[in-house]
Amino acid sequence: MRPNHSLTKRAGYDDKAVIRVNLPELAAQIELGRVAGAAALLALGRNAMSFAPLTESSATQQREMAMGTWGPAAWDNDSAADWFADMFEETRLAEFVQRALEQDPEDSPDEIRAAAHVLIALGRTYIWPVDQLDDHLKLAIARLETIKAMYSEESPDFEHTIDDELASLRAALGAN
Repeated sequence: MRPNHSLTKRAGYDDKAVIRVNLPELAAQIELGRVAGAAALLALGRNAMSFAPLTESSATQQREMAMGTWGPAAWDNDSAADWFADMFEETRLAEFVQRALEQDPEDSPDEIRAAAHVLIALGRTYIWPVDQLDDHLKLAIARLETIKAMYSEESPDFEHTIDDELASLRAALGAN
């Protein structure tokens, strides 16, 4: 999920209820103390799927969490996102991965698969440089499809493994 997009989820209380959330507006309302609880957690959390009854303390905890945290994952907060941005800038890891993915699959299939694995592990919003993420995911998918076609007859296990890698990359691309 990217920031600044609308999000639609079904509420757990009523299967017919649909909540549409404008994330920038919700964040502003949370900061003003006008929205708390499950709606904030739903909009800001990556995997929040249902509502729970609110107590005053849970509303306060969720309001406090929303100030710089938008989910339970290690990368779902401002500090971690800043750390990843600094790390990518200092190490130039995204450029290193891109160079590997741009190699000829016939000459460097192992390096391409290693680079694709880095994307499987780190290729998500708030970690990977957002201006490069979709292009790198698409390039990794294209290269792995080529490698799969080149070597799939040699080993069914290899084909299954490449299929799993492709599924992970496609899921990451769909989540962005």
